[in-house]
Amino acid sequence: MLSKNVIFIVTATLVWATAGRAQITLNTSPTREIGQPQLLSNPFAIPNANPNLVEGRELYNPAGIALDTSVTPPRIYVADTNNNRILAWKDAVGFKNGAQADMVIGQRDFFSTAANGPGIAGGLSTGFSAPTGLAVDQGDLYVADSGNNRVLRFRKPFTTPADQLTPDLCLGQPSFNANKPNYPLGQAATPTEKGIALNTGTVFIGAITFDTQHNLWLADAGNNRVLRYAASDVAKGGFATTISANLEIGQLDFISRQPNLPATGGQTLNQLATPAAIAFDTAGRLYIADSDSGPINRVLVFVPPFTTGMSATRVMGVQPPTVTGAPPRSDPQVYSIKMASPTAIFFLPGTQGIGVVDSGFSRILIFDPYDQWPDAATAVSPSAKALFGHTSGIGGINSNDTKSLAANDGNAQAGATTLARPQAAVLVNSELYVADTSNNRVTVLPLQTGNFGGSSRVLGQDRFNTNSINLVEGREFFFLNGNSPMPRW
Repeated sequence: MLSKNVIFIVTATLVWATAGRAQITLNTSPTREIGQPQLLSNPFAIPNANPNLVEGRELYNPAGIALDTSVTPPRIYVADTNNNRILAWKDAVGFKNGAQADMVIGQRDFFSTAANGPGIAGGLSTGFSAPTGLAVDQGDLYVADSGNNRVLRFRKPFTTPADQLTPDLCLGQPSFNANKPNYPLGQAATPTEKGIALNTGTVFIGAITFDTQHNLWLADAGNNRVLRYAASDVAKGGFATTISANLEIGQLDFISRQPNLPATGGQTLNQLATPAAIAFDTAGRLYIADSDSGPINRVLVFVPPFTTGMSATRVMGVQPPTVTGAPPRSDPQVYSIKMASPTAIFFLPGTQGIGVVDSGFSRILIFDPYDQWPDAATAVSPSAKALFGHTSGIGGINSNDTKSLAANDGNAQAGATTLARPQAAVLVNSELYVADTSNNRVTVLPLQTGNFGGSSRVLGQDRFNTNSINLVEGREFFFLNGNSPMPRW
């Protein structure tokens, strides 16, 4: 999945064998080290093979975020995906820029970054390989351990002693020592109601959310579907041997997969391409962000009651059909509807609207609430009324805004009002916490009148205008030539 080149520098002591010109003996135990925060007795057992400094307050392509609002102030958990860990802070409100995390989950310490899981020599069988989706329910943390094709639960992490913090739930696998997709058959092409596929050679985001009845919903992206697990089964804990999904959306049943959607399949409402986000509004409607990194880029809306194989009622992100003789649509008309890899959905207070994280275009779109959308007969999809991340504003969108330079609004540096391929967002107490993935940070945006202001706080970086992998302070190295291969999202 991920490849890394490791280069390290240590200093060693030279010992002369005799007073003359004799053979030199190298002391194999280094006395000092530069580029890492600690010197190990075995310099070849390097805990961090990733670029730059790793000490517990940095991020490398974070892809998931969750807040625990069962306590005051809320706690924040971040899926530090390419460092193969979860970092957690006790206070999501009062932290200072670049704050040290209070807890690490999935690694033995704050300095380690290697992938963990079944079959990794010296690794943790309950550690992570590319964790992505996160959710908190009743104080418990749920982690989509995408590289290991499983979802793990950790009971109230901040009130559990560190040496006792082990998962008690493992969806998708028969034990903590297995990680193949689609248990029990173990074949990526064969879905089941017990298995999931988040790593089929391609690593997918496994979005997790809960409904008001505490049923767990999971984006089983490798199987092109969303699964629901009953609250009563989730509460008991255990493994896939005893816990199965009880409802599926996006395919006709639990054991088949429909052919891939064609380029013209944006209005196919009973099938999913690659689900990347799940959310419920206050009326209980289910929203699923669906993108195949190609022509399918949309959000589907499902109205309860929910049934296996059901069709969506509405779709966002789909352009209206061409009408003969109609004038060309302007850029603002097109790009206030069109999306590229939507990856998160959230709801503003009251009737202020719906937010969609439009990752591929490095922006956030704000839409009217569902009940205020135009009739589907006149508008296939609603148009956004505001956006964050581009200075053009909703009325000045042009095609240049949405090309490759869209990251950080086309600027070389990050800023307090820019985003770069964000993957997740959570709105709590009129603040939007965004996993700003390619900027290697979490940024906090205050909700203002119908939109968001510039970031007030940042994690993973010390300042708003930096975005390096991990930390750059003047005592670290990045010897890798080029970028490591990335998971798919």
